[in-house]
Parts: sequence; structure tokens; C-alpha cells
Amino acid sequence: RLYHRLLAAGTGAADRTRRRESRRLPRAMVPDKKHDDTDKKHDDTAVVILATGVHAVEAAAAAAAAAAAATTTANAAPVTVRTSSKRKFNHMQSVLEMDVDLKKPDVGIARERSRVQTGIKDEEGNQLSMNSRLTELGRAGLATELFFRTMRYCIIAFAILSAIGSIPLAYNVQLNAGVYSSLSVVATTIGRCCQHDWRLILYFQAIPWFFIVIVMVTFLYVLRYKQRAIAEYNDKNFLTASDFSVRLRAIPLDHSTEEELALFATEHGGTVAHVAVGWKCAEYIVFLNQWKQKQIEWRECKQERVDAGKLATLTNGKVEVLQKELLELESEMFKNKAVGAGGEATGTAFITFETGDSKMEFMEVHARSWWRELFEFKIVPRYFGVKLIVDVATEPSDVYWENIEFGEWAVFGRAIITLLATGVLIGASATALTFLARAKDSEIARLEASQGDSGDVLVAQYGRGISVMAAVIVNIGNQAINVAISYLTKLERRPTKTDYEESLYMKLAVAYVINTVVLILFVQPDATQWFEEGGVYAQALYIALAGGLPELNKIFALVMRCRRLCFSCTANTQARLNQLWEPPDSTMGEYYAGLTKILATGLVFGPAMPVILYVTLVNLCLAFVANKYAVLFVTKQPAAMDEGLSERFRDFMSFVVLASVCIMFVVLDVTVDGVRNKVDRVTPIAVVLILIWVLYFTCPVSVLPCFRRYVSKESHGSHSFHSIEGIQTYYNPVSQPVPSIQPQLLRDEKAAKALTLIKAKNAKIKGLKIRHDQRQKSGGLFGWGGEKDAESPLELKSPQPQEAKGEGFFGSIFSPSVALSSILLEAAEYRPTPTMVKVPEGVGPGGLVAVERSDGQTVQVRVPSDAYVGSTFYATV
Repeated sequence: RLYHRLLAAGTGAADRTRRRESRRLPRAMVPDKKHDDTDKKHDDTAVVILATGVHAVEAAAAAAAAAAAATTTANAAPVTVRTSSKRKFNHMQSVLEMDVDLKKPDVGIARERSRVQTGIKDEEGNQLSMNSRLTELGRAGLATELFFRTMRYCIIAFAILSAIGSIPLAYNVQLNAGVYSSLSVVATTIGRCCQHDWRLILYFQAIPWFFIVIVMVTFLYVLRYKQRAIAEYNDKNFLTASDFSVRLRAIPLDHSTEEELALFATEHGGTVAHVAVGWKCAEYIVFLNQWKQKQIEWRECKQERVDAGKLATLTNGKVEVLQKELLELESEMFKNKAVGAGGEATGTAFITFETGDSKMEFMEVHARSWWRELFEFKIVPRYFGVKLIVDVATEPSDVYWENIEFGEWAVFGRAIITLLATGVLIGASATALTFLARAKDSEIARLEASQGDSGDVLVAQYGRGISVMAAVIVNIGNQAINVAISYLTKLERRPTKTDYEESLYMKLAVAYVINTVVLILFVQPDATQWFEEGGVYAQALYIALAGGLPELNKIFALVMRCRRLCFSCTANTQARLNQLWEPPDSTMGEYYAGLTKILATGLVFGPAMPVILYVTLVNLCLAFVANKYAVLFVTKQPAAMDEGLSERFRDFMSFVVLASVCIMFVVLDVTVDGVRNKVDRVTPIAVVLILIWVLYFTCPVSVLPCFRRYVSKESHGSHSFHSIEGIQTYYNPVSQPVPSIQPQLLRDEKAAKALTLIKAKNAKIKGLKIRHDQRQKSGGLFGWGGEKDAESPLELKSPQPQEAKGEGFFGSIFSPSVALSSILLEAAEYRPTPTMVKVPEGVGPGGLVAVERSDGQTVQVRVPSDAYVGSTFYATV
């Protein structure tokens, strides 16, 4: 009751901060420089909520339904929550992680944990909604906002293209009404070449095609301009670790200690807040991932044994085998960290300065240019005689520490393997499409010869079936390509998430375009047969119609939901249930590749079959909604990345526009060749369009400030690194403590000994009680007996206070058993509750942290495997 009264009293302030301590915010935000003084005038509101004596289920329900989820740390010390309506900051916090498994896994806890990990949060920790502005998506990084901005501009561009394409669409439908069957889908195309006049081809086909290309080139210039504007806005309004950090490369391997690097950076920059050395940790990460997986299996097997009532039996079973493997993995991690690859440097390090001014000064001193040393007589400082390579650091979430040790040639060799595997998949798809095209030609020829005039309907139906089969083959091939390339690209060992996403995008985009666009043209090279039933453009229409199906899958996430539905009931521990409810990662490279596939289909086939432009417009709207829903409610928050993906997309789309020009030129040239008394007006238009494309590709527009890539050259004023609450820090996993199950084994051993002692004492008590009852029935040796002595055996019953003090027959003889029973009784009556614990300095995954319970006792809890220094987690104590 006291808890609910205090909670009701603090509702007004708690409503504004109810989820701040229980959610992971995406990026740290600071006020604009011009509003800095105004923000200092607004005092933070302190809300203190005290939770005492609340059951675990009650506390969890109160946390989910009412005020601060993190402040409902039942039986813990008072928690102070700072709130401010104008001061925006990021509080990177660990998500819900139960350290001690409940007797029965709770799906509600797993669902809440999954919800905390999913989506993008605002400055108060609230999840963004579907109607959130695109500017708010920039909290997840520049790449995320640029992607959705790009999709919006694509929708606008194709709305214009659809309006332009309505002119040739009306002309095609009217002219082809008497040529094709009413059921034919190719009636919306240019159609058979001999039905057109060259003037109509010029006015209704070539000129709209010219404006379509002009619109797309303008679209690419708009993307380039908006990219710089959005990057500049994000840099000025969002403050992250990269604003204080630099990356050093070419560091001498024998001088890579944190102390030496910190001293060098202090001499040439300013106060250093943190140094993270890129030690080799690829093998260590492999052991760590295996340990995490086997640890969950070990806990599952232990819980199965407990449920079966075989806690102290079944030696040399699966539990012991997994326990032995876990201890071996821990030993390997210790060896690797001490004397193995974990002690070898990679020549890379990340240095975080206390202020942005120190970072800019350090980069200015180490700017590499020959004219600077030659004419300005400014020598770049040497680090033990070596000129370091200094550049802006990527975000901490963007670094793959286990891949830093791999060089460019090693990555290139693995990329070749990925390309070969992709070629095999594309070849399989090409074989199926070739077989389908040959079967289509022979069957249509047979139908036309046998049915005569009545065979047009059968030919149209058969051609529609062939087109649907081609669309199915193409989509199956795309899904296989997606799975294979995503898996193989991870094995390439890219050093950053941005590099991985860019590599994934380029491979997927090229494979998608070849499999979706090029193959159906390759297997049917005769342009005069492209407009037949079941031909290239009929297949392209159904491929475009099927292009929205992968986008719908992003909303429903069938694989993830089926996994949760089918396997949640088999989980014996909360850790296993949390793993099943883990949301998937968000891959922006895959999203960009899907967008490229939709645009390529519309641009290559849309000018000659304008109905595809309308289908592409619908697919783009669907993709925008599906991708936004997936990022906000299905997947984890995307990693903070730069504008590299947007640049790759823009460059690739320029080649798609060139392919569209070439294909449409072939179509119009073949059409004009079939016209009598032809006058070639198509070739000059095609030449002009190609010159426009060459001008776009080669013109150095980057000399203009509005098209130049944005590079931050200003610091963030007086803001210091440690003054920003919850900002991420660079931590190499090999520098963290090695996780271990040995604390849990010690607890299990103590519990087993206590249980054995209780059973022995209870057996002894029971035997003496039987003899006592027999004496009582016979009158006793000295007249003992009475109503008090005739009560039930002690065993694990609540002992009388006087017996615990040594009064009475049983209390004087069996006081150790009574005392042990009293301890276990108190532990049984105590109700464990979730308590928020902060990981102190020097303690990593698997370490022990002291937590004080509400009854005054101090217990040790184990840090989860995915927690880090400074983060918080929930433990049931």
C-alpha cells in the first residue's frame, strides 16, 4: 500500500519519464548551441519513487502499466530520475535481462524485453510511432533518415513519371484494341511494330520517354543535395561518440598500449577521456559466442533436471558434458586473452577526447598534405617515428572489433567467394528461365497452328501462365540470393557495419537487377518478340506485381512470429525464452537493395509499358510503409552509419537510368524499322539523353558547396564527453572480463550441500521422533510426554522460538538442524523481486555485483553476457 501511495503521489512527474530507465535510447542529443543558455535556466525535476515490499509479479505489472519501469526496483535503494522538457540526451541502457531464472519462464518478461530492444526511441525513451517525422528517424543514424527521405523522393518522382506515362498508355490501349485479345496484358505496350506511324511514335513515345529520363536525372541531383543538407542537420543536432573521437591506424605494434597512446594524444590534442586499442579478438569472439549459446543450453538442461526431481543424481549426463565444455571454453578465452591473439595489436585504436575542440585540434595537427610540410613548414608529429593515419571515428555500434585484424586482401578473397556463389544462383535462375522461354515458344506456335482464329484466347491464357511462372522463378531466385549473399558477406570480415552494409547492398543490387531485369532480356534476345504473349514485357508486368510481396513480409515477419509461437512453449528457462523473442537485426543494405530492385523494374520496362510505372508507384508506397513499420516495431534499431550507402545507391541508380535509355532506344528503333516511309527521329533523342547522362556522371558538381559531401569542421562548444548522459564508449570485447559459470557452480554446490544436510538431519529427527512416540505410548522412562511432544515431526516446519534458543528436548539436542531450517524458511518466505543493477567499473559479463535486498541481506548477482560497463540490467534477488 505504501508503494502505491508513493507511486500515485509521483504520477505527475513520472508520466513524463516512465520509460526512460528501462529503454535503450538510440543516440545522444544535446540542445543547439544558440539554446544552450536557455536550457541551463530550466532546472531538472527530481522524482524519487520508493518501492518496498512488493511481490515480483506485482512489481512487474506496476512497471509495465504505471510510471517508471526502472524505478520499480522493488526492495532497492531510492532511485532518482532526472527529467527536463528541453534538455535532450541519450541514456544508453541495457534492456531487461533476468539474471536468476524464474521457476516458470514468463512470456511477458520476454515480450517486454523484445519491445525494449525494438524500434527507435525519442529523447524520453518513448517508441516512435508511424506518424513520426522523418527527422526523428535520424536518432538511429544518418543512413536511416537518408533511406526514408530517398523513398519519399522516389514516390514523388514516380508520381510524376506515372502522369507522363498516362499519355503513351492511352495511345497504346487505343491502338492495340483490335490487335491483341481483350485478356492480353501486352495491349498496354507499344505493341507490334507495323501498326505505328513515325510521327505518332515521336509524339506519344519518344518525347514522353525523354522527359522521364530528365525527371530521373533531376531526382539524382536532388538526392545529392539533400544528402548534404540532412548530414549537416544531423551533425548539428545530434551529439554522439564520434564527435569526440578519432581513429588511428598504422600504429607500431610494439607501442600500442593505452598509456602511450593517451600520452601522445594529450601532447598534441587535449585531455583524453578514453582509449580503446584494437587488439586481435576474432578467435576470442568465436569462443565467446559459443559460450553464450552453450550456457543457455546448460541452463535449459539444469532446469529440466530440477523439474524431473533429479537435482543430485544423474552424474555424467548432458548437464555435466555441457558444463565441461563451458569450462573448456572459459579456459580458451583466458589463454587467448593472456598470451594468445588477444595480446596482439592490430595497429588500430580509437581515442575519445574530453571535448570536441581537442579532437579538432588533434586532427588539424595530423592533417596529411605534402604542400603543408613543403610550404608552411608544419611537420606532422611522428609517433615513435611513424606518421599515423588519423581520420574521424565511426560510431561505437558501427565497429566490428573482431574484423579489424583482417587486411584488405583477406576481405577481397572472401568477397570473390561470395561473387562465385552468387553467380551459381543466377545461373540456376537463368537455366530455369531459358527452359521456360523455349517451352513457351513451342507451345504458342502449336496453339496458333492448331486452333486458328479461336486460338487467341488460349494463347493469351497460356502466355499469362508462363508470365506468372517466370515471376515465381525470379522471386524464388531473389530470396535464395538474399539468404546466400547475406550469410557470405558476414564471412568477409568487414571492419565496420557501414562497410558490411555497403558491400551487402552492392552485391544484392547487382544480383537483383541481373536476375530480375537482365535475364528475361537475355533468354529472349529478339526485340521483335518482346511484346508477344508471355514475352519479356508480359513477364515484367507480373514480376513488378510480385515485387510487393517481400515488402509485406517485412510487416508480418512470418519466420520470427512462427519461431516464437512454436518454440516458446519448449523453453525451460527465461534465458532461452528471451533468445526466442530476440528481434532480428535491421539491415539497411538489404532495404536499399529492395528499393533498387523495384526502381530498376519500373525504369527499364516502364517507358514501353506505362502500366508498370503505376505498379512501381504502388510498390514504392507499400515499401515505404513496410520498411518504416519494420524499423519501428519489428527489428532492432539500425546501427548508426554515415551517408556511404546513399552514395552507393545514387551511383548505382545512375547506371540503371543508362540501362533504361538503352532498352527504350532498342524498342523504339525496332518499332520505327517496321514503319513504312520511316523518318528516324529516335536516334537524335537517344544521343541527347546519353550525353545528358555522361554530363551527370562526369561533371564535377562537387566543387559547388551545395553538392559537396559534408564534413564537420566545427566542435560542439563547451560540451564535454562525460557530461553527456548515456553516451556510448568504444570497448574492445577482449578487454572486458571473461564470463564464467564458476560462480553459479559454487552456488549450486552450496545448495546441494545444504540440501544434503537437511535431509540427513530430518531423517535423524524422524527416527528419534518415532522412538519418542514409542516411549510416550509405554509411559516413558521418566514420565515424559505431553501434548507439545506429540506434535508432527520438525523436518522443514516452522520451529518454535524457544526451541531455537535451546529450550525443550528437541531444541537442546537438534539446534543446528532447527537453525538451518529457520534460514531456509526465511528464504522460502522471502519473495524475490526484480531489481535494477548497474555494472561498476572493472566488472564485465559473468562477474559478480553485490546487491542489497529489502530484508537487509547482501547477495551476489552475475552480470549478463550482453551487459557492459556502465549499463544496467534487472536481476531477481
